[in-house]
Amino acid sequence: MLDSDNEEELIKLVEEEKAQKYKSKEFYDEFYSKLNNDLRLLREIKELWSNVDNDPKLNCFIDNLKNDDLLKDNRIIVFTESTETGEYLYRELNKVFSNEVFFYSSKGGLFRGDKLNNYKSKELIKESYDPTNNTNNNKIRLLITTDVLAEGINLHRSNIIINYDLPWNPTRVMQRAGRVNRVGTEYDNIYIYNFFPTDQANEQIDLETNITNKIQAFHDVLGEDAKYLSDDEEVSTHGLFGEKLFEELNDKKNLENGDEEEVSELKYKRIIEKIKEEKKSLYKYIKKLPKKARSFKNTNNKDDMVITFFRKGRLKEFFISDESETMELDFITACNYFESSKEKKSVKEYDLEKFYKLLNMNKEEFSFDRDEKLNSKGGRSNEEVVINYLSALSNQNDLDDQHKEELEIMLNSFKYGIVPHNIAKRIKNNIENVKIKNYNEMFDICKDEFPDFLLKKKYYEKSLKDAKEEIVLSEYLLGGNNQ
Repeated sequence: MLDSDNEEELIKLVEEEKAQKYKSKEFYDEFYSKLNNDLRLLREIKELWSNVDNDPKLNCFIDNLKNDDLLKDNRIIVFTESTETGEYLYRELNKVFSNEVFFYSSKGGLFRGDKLNNYKSKELIKESYDPTNNTNNNKIRLLITTDVLAEGINLHRSNIIINYDLPWNPTRVMQRAGRVNRVGTEYDNIYIYNFFPTDQANEQIDLETNITNKIQAFHDVLGEDAKYLSDDEEVSTHGLFGEKLFEELNDKKNLENGDEEEVSELKYKRIIEKIKEEKKSLYKYIKKLPKKARSFKNTNNKDDMVITFFRKGRLKEFFISDESETMELDFITACNYFESSKEKKSVKEYDLEKFYKLLNMNKEEFSFDRDEKLNSKGGRSNEEVVINYLSALSNQNDLDDQHKEELEIMLNSFKYGIVPHNIAKRIKNNIENVKIKNYNEMFDICKDEFPDFLLKKKYYEKSLKDAKEEIVLSEYLLGGNNQ
């Protein structure tokens, strides 16, 4: 939090930056003509839209909300891609469904003409949409939101999702549906409505083909028992190589449209799909590989290295060592090391003693005590920040037994890597974005984002037991000096 003096100084700096001017000679000669050309195009676009006062997509939407038997009386969640579209829908729908419409984005909420902060907005949403919340106020019937609510909050008092805009990446569609398709829902069916682009628009952006093909790829490789976009989807229920690939494909950092990491991960997904379809015996052999499997291959690297994939509960990491240092690797870089071709010849000779030496270096780095990491002078991860918050809460003397038990579960769950990384990020952001008045508010924010099932002692104890440290696989990369 900024104190008043620092806040005034920051505002002053921002205003000075806004007021800063540059002389025309400081720009390239062609900049002025290009700038004028942009201005001309923008004015043309504005003129083209000046006489448009009809929105057929919105009209269709309102008509369905009024007349569709599933939509006209039930709680609904409407997802849109942008805050501006959400605000527009809020204004227009509020004219028709007065006082029933709520819009929420990262900026906060809009409800009955009032602006609400993030904390108050989420509390009101939970009271209307989260069945684990004791309050059921029925104030909101139409909840409009961006993907900021696509994860981390229960909304399964509703069983209806409307995608007013479709994202480029299909995992966002699946995440949206996951807010209502949850354990404990009272509904037998989940309904998903989608607005696709018009034929003319789709000819330009090809969104429909892109997202439907990707969704089908998820069905084919990872297995799904639900349809998200159309009745044409072919669903199946099966798993593949555990949850690592699925988690990586759902990781927020890999969900941006067309980024390099998403393309790379889809590449490996397609390789797995091809093996499953065309080389069934190899696929079965790979599935039966034991833990601690190891392989060896020659490389062009100068020195020998060992790369190892470790798992401890939900914590999954790759490390690589040569004799001088150990480094942690991201998923894509690790896959690049492991990747090989059938032309690669088998390694006949290798130094087993050296292999175990490098393997132990990886093990020591992975096993490095978490508390020591917390006390290091480096930058703190989201988990480390949340652990500090929870540690501060646990030192309060006025906690009842239930709060003490829940705090212990939450604290150890983060320490032992049982909780997904994005939950720590949400807790950290929520605490930093709200002016906390007391420890009870901080506790509520932590608990609201924490998985409910983990707070049940039997699930927590099982997860803690499962969080044993294990080596999944290793590869000895023989350097050029040994060839």
